[in-house]
Amino acid sequence: MPWRCPACQMQIRHSELEARPQLGQIYRCHVCRLDLTLDAQTERLGVAPFRDDHDPRAKSTASIK
Repeated sequence: MPWRCPACQMQIRHSELEARPQLGQIYRCHVCRLDLTLDAQTERLGVAPFRDDHDPRAKSTASIK
């Protein structure tokens, strides 16, 4: 069964050895560039939570002291 992006419905590229997405692993849609993870409750791919460590504002405010 192909994995699909919940936003654009494109098939997600993955290893053919994996029968299903791994819990905790982040996958990326090559079309809309969303980070996706497996939702354990629905057993479907969903948008991964945003990470704060990529916020450029956090770096600029930390360097201004």
